[in-house]
Amino acid sequence: AKFTLQCFSKANPGPHATKIGKRRRALEGNKISMPPEVLAQLQIRFRHRMPSPMFFKITNARYNKNSHCGLIDFDAPRNSAILSDGFFEDMMLLPGQSAAFTLRELPKLTYVKFQPFRWQFARIRQPKEVLTRELQDHYVALSEGDVVTIKDNDGKRFRLTC
Repeated sequence: AKFTLQCFSKANPGPHATKIGKRRRALEGNKISMPPEVLAQLQIRFRHRMPSPMFFKITNARYNKNSHCGLIDFDAPRNSAILSDGFFEDMMLLPGQSAAFTLRELPKLTYVKFQPFRWQFARIRQPKEVLTRELQDHYVALSEGDVVTIKDNDGKRFRLTC
């Protein structure tokens, strides 16, 4: 199943500022919101065997940029996908720019190596616990070259690439 949707984020809401501003669940990491019509199309295609969890390969054809994301809800405006601000930026998207979303089955992650953007990351207290918490709470899939933003126990943000 493949869908082409216009992309927006809280910081880049385009004509959907009111709807995005009223969201009950904040979008963080690589969790996205898709419109209800995508759910309807998936229900027709898969009938009673909907894949769970749902992972999508996202492609920004303009920059040949690919990554993977997970679905948090079907509450986005018609023909639109809502991404977290960081994921929107990392995908090099412009407000309203179209991206392709392809439903994918992904293998379970067994190993990942991160490269921090700043040396101060080495000073995080309990780095394993911080990484585990942040990845579990905000990320559903990782792709090589993805940028991950985590918050340490003091609220400081760090960007890592994998």
